[in-house]
Amino acid sequence: MPEDWKERDIYSIANIIYGAPFASKLFNTEKRGKPIIRIRDLKNQYSDTYTEEIHPKAYIIKAGDIVVGMDGEFRPYIWGNDEGLLNQRVCVFENKRPMGKMFLYLTIKPLLNRVEQTEVATTVIHIGKQDFDAFKFNMPVSDILDKFNKTTNPIYDKIVSNSLENTRLAKLRDTLLPKLMKGEIDVSNVDISALTSTDKLSFRCRSPPKKYLIDFPKYLFLIRQIVEFSFGHLLFFCLAICDICGRKNGGDQASDQPEVTSDQPEFFIITQNPYGIRVSAKG
Repeated sequence: MPEDWKERDIYSIANIIYGAPFASKLFNTEKRGKPIIRIRDLKNQYSDTYTEEIHPKAYIIKAGDIVVGMDGEFRPYIWGNDEGLLNQRVCVFENKRPMGKMFLYLTIKPLLNRVEQTEVATTVIHIGKQDFDAFKFNMPVSDILDKFNKTTNPIYDKIVSNSLENTRLAKLRDTLLPKLMKGEIDVSNVDISALTSTDKLSFRCRSPPKKYLIDFPKYLFLIRQIVEFSFGHLLFFCLAICDICGRKNGGDQASDQPEVTSDQPEFFIITQNPYGIRVSAKG
């Protein structure tokens, strides 16, 4: 360690805010009030449990907050969803510096892991204020830390903005995809002239059933515009497309299907980008 770096405790760079003990009997799934963020919600960055309770010690978690669960496993999460109420046994490490959330995140990650690896319990392991009080780290000199923060702050902001965008796209997917599958949304006027992509992987699909034949390219184009796929979502989507194309249950008999013409998509194109996978149609 450089001689001018000094050992500091965690409170030199962060305030630790603990969640309030909201009454579980007041929780609801009808989206009344505000979402309540519990340990189980951290990994998926989503909560479908709400509460209307007004607690005097309530803390509203915001996008970009560093959140840590205090039972079971101790890992920092960068919150990337809408605001919610911080429940008990969940805490937020609030950065004291104008910039430097990435430094705080990278500082507490190994400290939390060390506690998780050394904690012994017969059921579920726990972490608390006594453990946080013992957190020590080596603080760089100000000019080095400022340079680090200047470099990593845009990266941190990009992580948060990407998470918010993924959340928005997931909500659009969950709302629109079932309606598209049922034919409840008319996409006959969608302009498909902008349908372009770089081919990374393709697979052939036979002619779709009659009822999907006319609007099938536009159907795929609209989904391509609103969905950013993870691998799990991609699998779901491929299964849905196979169902549409008649692969899942054998579909219509070949004699009942119109001939495939040049304006109908012959391939599905799976395109990899830095943030996920896109599925589109190649005419």
